[in-house]
Amino acid sequence: MKSHRLTRPSSVSTSICCVLACLLPLSAARAVSPPPDGGYAGFNTAEGENALFSLTGGINNTAIGFNALFTNDLGTNNTATGYNALLTNEIGNDNTANGTSALQFNTYGSNNTAAGYTAMQENTTGDYNTANGAFSLTNNTTGSDNTATGSVALFENTTGSDNTATGSNALLNNSSGGGNTASGVAALFTNTTGFQDTANGVEALLSNTTGSDNTATGAFSLSSNTTGSDNTAIGFAALNDNTIGGSNTAAGFEALFNNTTGSNNIALGLAAGQNLTTGDNNVDIGNSGIAGEANTIRIGSVGTHSAAFIAGISGVTLADGLPVVVGGNGQLGTASADSLRGPKGDKGDTGDIGPPGPRGDKGDTGAVGPQGPAGDQGAKGDTGAPGPQGPAGAGFVTGAILGLITTAPAPAGFTKIGTTRIRYLNGAGRNRHLTVSLYQKD
Repeated sequence: MKSHRLTRPSSVSTSICCVLACLLPLSAARAVSPPPDGGYAGFNTAEGENALFSLTGGINNTAIGFNALFTNDLGTNNTATGYNALLTNEIGNDNTANGTSALQFNTYGSNNTAAGYTAMQENTTGDYNTANGAFSLTNNTTGSDNTATGSVALFENTTGSDNTATGSNALLNNSSGGGNTASGVAALFTNTTGFQDTANGVEALLSNTTGSDNTATGAFSLSSNTTGSDNTAIGFAALNDNTIGGSNTAAGFEALFNNTTGSNNIALGLAAGQNLTTGDNNVDIGNSGIAGEANTIRIGSVGTHSAAFIAGISGVTLADGLPVVVGGNGQLGTASADSLRGPKGDKGDTGDIGPPGPRGDKGDTGAVGPQGPAGDQGAKGDTGAPGPQGPAGAGFVTGAILGLITTAPAPAGFTKIGTTRIRYLNGAGRNRHLTVSLYQKD
């Protein structure tokens, strides 16, 4: 007989339920018959031998299948459907496992979702992971925030976090690499510890192991890359043969296809830079390049492009500029003006003196010249005779009031009696205030 810790509803409870059923005939009419037998205290549901076998205090758990949530003790809000699903979970919460052995060895991990045969089977304490597909995230133990969609996606991941794998075998061998995104069958297949790589397309970044910060968009793009970092490949088989080259940018069908160890190369266009292999610092736009060359810029293809127009050159004169010349192989360069002059010819015979030309018209009057400098100051003249004395002014009578600015000295024969503020209009017609001292004539 099966041993189970869950407590079935007591006979007293059953009797109460029967009484309520009699009192509420409408509700009873809607109940299923026979009633379900998997409901337990704490809103837990268990169906299957040994399902929720060790439960003591956990609530809101659902276990369907042999040994589902077998070890669960205090874990809550877990759902396990399938043989051995969430088998060893003890206190992990909010987990969902659908499939045989899904999240089988989880103990404390929470907020995980695993759907598929052995999906997230080895997870113990990893949180916030999502695995959809047989064997997806099977070996994950403590890695968190991973999303694996597709058969065997992120299969070998153990401690890596923040990875997203969509497609069969995507990021299959990743162990501890983090922040990677792989979309497509076998994308980032061999990656182990590389981080922050993005692969979109079948076998994109297929062979990458420890290379980081790479972006590959297109089937087979950066397919052979192993440890090269900071590469960007956009287009079918772009940077296909690159192994350890870094900081390359290839956009276009098979752009930089044969580059292996070259770095800091830029290729734009169909098969652009396709012939480059090991050279560095090349820029090929619409040109296949030459194997082994470095530090070279090639734009366009001989035999295909017959005219070139570059804005910002015509009409721009440089004071210290040099003539631009084109070599027989199409290479641009500069040369001195003297080097472009031909050899000096022989002196020609002196010609006959021509007749005098007609007298020219009178020219316009020239502009007035600038004013000359001022002369020295003259001697001081004699002092003139004094003029007659003018009549005496009326002056201030005793008791008269005189107003002076506060910084003016006190006048003789006056006594200060206080200060006041007056308002007046300045030259711009705006109101201004001034404080003045008031004096009274003695």
